[in-house]
Amino acid sequence: MYFLLMLFRSLAYLIGLNAILSQCQLHAEVGADHAENMTKGLKLFRSEIGQGLKKHCVKCHGGNKTRGEFDLTTREGLLKGGSDGVAVIPGKSEASRLVKLISHIKKPFMPVKHKKLSFAFIKKISEWIDYGAPYDKPLLGLKKNNKEISDSESQAFSEIKSKLFPLSPEQIKEVRYLYNDTKQASSVIEKVPAKPVASVIAVDLSPGATPPVIRIASGFVSS
Repeated sequence: MYFLLMLFRSLAYLIGLNAILSQCQLHAEVGADHAENMTKGLKLFRSEIGQGLKKHCVKCHGGNKTRGEFDLTTREGLLKGGSDGVAVIPGKSEASRLVKLISHIKKPFMPVKHKKLSFAFIKKISEWIDYGAPYDKPLLGLKKNNKEISDSESQAFSEIKSKLFPLSPEQIKEVRYLYNDTKQASSVIEKVPAKPVASVIAVDLSPGATPPVIRIASGFVSS
């Protein structure tokens, strides 16, 4: 039994060590130029890619429709892909399905029922994907009843939200203290005051009678 226990512990240690080594390898593969590439990708997104995607792609993929369950209005949606699988592999434009579709290398050609995108724009998209396909913000604003909220409305909503949440550390402490005080107060059982007891004693007031001795306990009132 002891031998089996030690064996399981050794296996658990090896599995944990392997996970750590895998993470180290993953970080090494990212490369020292990752930050630089993402910066270049953001520059491309802000200058050309973002507006180009909104013009040619968003209408059918995250705007009025979401064809193939592929929503590219956010980076999360872009990398998630759709019903046909992953569309973009960051750092690998040649292997990315999106590039093959817009280049008319693979069907269905994109954009649907529109002419092929310019060679220059396809090249820019490829470069952007090779840089990591970063977004600086979603291609559309927040949605309310399936309608896009304007930038001014979105900003107003953000300002209201920032005033309400999250609470500052001091406010969190104050709320915590109030909660503890309330919880402590609710746990105290209130003592029910004793019911008043009335008793009548006949007193003989005739001359020579022995006067009665009356003792009153603490908390009682006599009249």
